[in-house]
Amino acid sequence: MMTNYNSSCVNVCDISNLYLSQDILKHRIDYWEKNIDDELTKNKLKQLKQIVSINSSDTSNVFNDETENELISAINFDAFFNHNYRAFVNALSAFFEDDKYSTIILSDFKLDSSSKEWQKVATLIFTISYLYRKKAIWNTLGFGCRNFNMIDYPTTLNRLILNYLYMSKCGQILHYYNNNRNDIPFEYDVSLKDIVDKFRFINFLTIDTKLNRRQISNKYNKTINIDSCDLIIERLADMCSRTPKSVNINPYGYDSEDELWRRPLYFVNGVKLKHTAASNIELKAYFKDCLDNNKAEKVKFSITDEGIVLIRDIVANFEFYSARYCRNDIAKPLHQAKNKDEINSIIQPVYNAIVLCCERHYIFMKQYMNKYNIDKNAYLRKYFHPRTRPYFDAQSEVEKKLSKNSFRPQLHIVRVIYNHIKYFNEIKNIFANSQTKNNTEMCKCLTHWIEKYLSLYQINFYKILNSTVCNSDNNVYDNLFKLLEEQNKEYQKSNEPKNIDINNRNYRN
Repeated sequence: MMTNYNSSCVNVCDISNLYLSQDILKHRIDYWEKNIDDELTKNKLKQLKQIVSINSSDTSNVFNDETENELISAINFDAFFNHNYRAFVNALSAFFEDDKYSTIILSDFKLDSSSKEWQKVATLIFTISYLYRKKAIWNTLGFGCRNFNMIDYPTTLNRLILNYLYMSKCGQILHYYNNNRNDIPFEYDVSLKDIVDKFRFINFLTIDTKLNRRQISNKYNKTINIDSCDLIIERLADMCSRTPKSVNINPYGYDSEDELWRRPLYFVNGVKLKHTAASNIELKAYFKDCLDNNKAEKVKFSITDEGIVLIRDIVANFEFYSARYCRNDIAKPLHQAKNKDEINSIIQPVYNAIVLCCERHYIFMKQYMNKYNIDKNAYLRKYFHPRTRPYFDAQSEVEKKLSKNSFRPQLHIVRVIYNHIKYFNEIKNIFANSQTKNNTEMCKCLTHWIEKYLSLYQINFYKILNSTVCNSDNNVYDNLFKLLEEQNKEYQKSNEPKNIDINNRNYRN
């Protein structure tokens, strides 16, 4: 304001990037607090301010010090709603207007709460996931349905596409440090042709939960020369479109003309439309036409901020799973459980879902390797997430190479298993330090679930990943198993057992 400027330019200045949604909310809350006399409303505004204040994660920073197994201390919910102020406000408003949501949230966000920041984040993840489940939005993104029998298992095509686009965006940044990583994509935008070529010969079939591993394998083997091109186009259209054809309910808080906020990816060099956004049917027809007329290389896809937050932070989180699979009458964040029975009722349906994922991954891996004629290490590299800060081997300045510790080649379901084990440990620490009468019983219960998760890994992945680029995952298992044995010995020898905290031990490679 201290400089001279041309006043005729004021109407074309775009200042939208000066404020993220949480900044706008903080500004408005401060205003309301000063101008409202009602104490109940003021208390609610203070709680809302707490919710907004933890929303400080920067998802654009790929190279952070966190590993796959560490709890997410903050989720950028602003990015999760694609920086749409109205969507963010609508979701937060729903929490306070619905008793089911507000009861769950306010126990962690009440003014005298001793809840840690990660507990508040877990509560928000659970509540948003629960809201999305109620509106059937998660299902439309291909991350699965409640009963696991109506989707393209053993892994979902949407997740593979989002992983690949996320890797591409990260790969562009990694390419700045080192251009010798030829096993990862590094283009910011990925063409329709490239996505189709990566996944078109994989069998994505509807799988019945009653089938065992042998029956599923036979079903895949009988389906010869399948071309998933049409399915890929349909999934891409779903994730870019205004309203997926399979959903009649609009996303929460929006009319049919304003749904851009929830899209996990977008595309460029596409069709120009007269209205706000294209429908699933329009986009599917356009993508197919591009493929049929040799224009598929010109249509480029990229992951949105919402897609990054979804695939990078939320999908592996335990509360995301429990919000999808728990019955409505028992659904709540795990750290709010009051006894052993509540712990079991929350974890059991999540565990059942993960068992199915583990059983079917081997089938998918085998057919992928066969279809594309690649070895196991090449397959495993396709699923890594470059989450850690890049480290360079000690070499000359002329030729720096990233060390293997810069990457954790790790299957999605393995990330889920270790994420949940780490989460159970955090909850166990809370219960161990509490003054409740049944705290030891609840700790034993969580230890039992840690044991079951480790057994699941040992049965399904230990042999597969041994002596591969994912061998570090086996090292994690070995160290966790030793800690588990140590904890069980404590339970056997004392009525007041010592709590073994995984965080305080160097269990990661």
